[in-house]
Amino acid sequence: MNRRKDRMKVRKLLKLRLEEGRSDRSVARILDVSKTTVGNYYQAFLRSELPLAEVLELSDEDLEELFYKGPAEPERFKTLMEEIPYMEKELGKRGVDKKRLWVEYRERHADGYAYTQFCAHLKRALRQMESSVYLRHKAGDKLFVDFAGGKLPLVDRDTGEIWEAEVLVAVLPYSGLGYAEAVQSQKTAHFLYGLENALEYLGGVPSLIVPDNMKSAVTKAHRYEPELNRTFEDFCTHYGTSAHPTRTAAPKDKAHVENMVKIVYRNVYALLRNETFFDLETLNRRIRELVDALNDAPLTNRSESRRDLFETGEKETLRPLPIDRYEPKRYETKKVSKFCFIQASEDLNFYSVPYPYIGKTVEVVYSARHLEVIHNNRRIAYHVRTGERYQLIPAHLPPKHQPELTEWSEERIVAKGATIGPETAAYLKALIASRPHPHIAFRACLGILALAKENRYGPYRLNNACKRAALFDNYSYHSIESILKKDLDRLTPAPTQYALPLHHNVRNDYR
Repeated sequence: MNRRKDRMKVRKLLKLRLEEGRSDRSVARILDVSKTTVGNYYQAFLRSELPLAEVLELSDEDLEELFYKGPAEPERFKTLMEEIPYMEKELGKRGVDKKRLWVEYRERHADGYAYTQFCAHLKRALRQMESSVYLRHKAGDKLFVDFAGGKLPLVDRDTGEIWEAEVLVAVLPYSGLGYAEAVQSQKTAHFLYGLENALEYLGGVPSLIVPDNMKSAVTKAHRYEPELNRTFEDFCTHYGTSAHPTRTAAPKDKAHVENMVKIVYRNVYALLRNETFFDLETLNRRIRELVDALNDAPLTNRSESRRDLFETGEKETLRPLPIDRYEPKRYETKKVSKFCFIQASEDLNFYSVPYPYIGKTVEVVYSARHLEVIHNNRRIAYHVRTGERYQLIPAHLPPKHQPELTEWSEERIVAKGATIGPETAAYLKALIASRPHPHIAFRACLGILALAKENRYGPYRLNNACKRAALFDNYSYHSIESILKKDLDRLTPAPTQYALPLHHNVRNDYR
């Protein structure tokens, strides 16, 4: 190619690169030159600090002088390069951007670079230092979490059986501070327990938690709007943060935690390979020692450690931890029974619900200490869980049943039955025990007691009716009433037969 054509290609290169915004690779392909050549011309143009229009108007000789001999490295360039390490750290702090750094730079150096050239030099210098982490992540902004693929063995002290613990790994990408903990499984409860310990280790909460698409955190994976596990979402609300899982089949999204997993393999797994552990507590104490050592060790080619970067530039940006630890919650859909109760699947205990919601489907949300019932996004019942089989709020019952609950008790009803006869008292006690809640049986018991009046059947016949009904395990008002109406209480029950009668079809030798 002649010299004139070469200069024309340079002008074309600058137009494609700057006016059309094409990449180095694209320009190189169009002009049939190497990508390095494109980059060199582009950097030479930036160093010239000349407007593009002026450069394109230069003569071939001036263009030769500009791109082949190049200007001497200006003093202000050296000054800017000396401040790059400081700016590298400052960029990671909340609210600090390149514009802010440039304003402060011009306050210190009135003859310094204009904003465009400042950004170009800063970007190139940071890329050369391979410290782009400070450009991609703000301090205290994200916490990446994932389970390591490898597990750690634990030995049952009694049987010698070996089972493997999952290892949860977390990392703050700004400082690189890491955390690891062994947990029983990847279930949501164990995942949240380990994550909660990670936040306490950090002493604060990041703005965003970024998990992998694990089942313990994500109900339905989606590239744009993944559906979080409700318990995990509630966990984030409790800690005042948010969560957004990585995309599926996008390993770059979680490159930081993947790298931390590899570091944990080298600095934790490798050192534990010849040690034996019998419980999670002991194993995690040892893991904590090794993780602390990892975070305190100086980074490669740097004097600072992960801990130093965290303490000086990131810790203060984390949100404060809440006062109480998170209580895992369960979510269930239940139908309110005709007795105004729902039953929790966890403990099989019964909890009352206001009577207008009988037969309606409600959402039950409960933790270890509390239970609430939701209908149409409105809380209609709240209970402090006491462990009792039945937890009743009297106001939840229909008005006609409330007097019975306040005026009568199991002890009073049984005592009233005892004045009629022991069989009546025993029958009433068994009837109450057969119902989901005592108050449900009170009306039936009061009806049975009313049958003892002289103008009806009298105490003697009622006592016999209760005795007969108990023999057949029939515990209801209708059973007693039917026996009395049919005069079955006057009959002597047939004796219970405990031996087979002699018969020629029975195979045995009766002697």
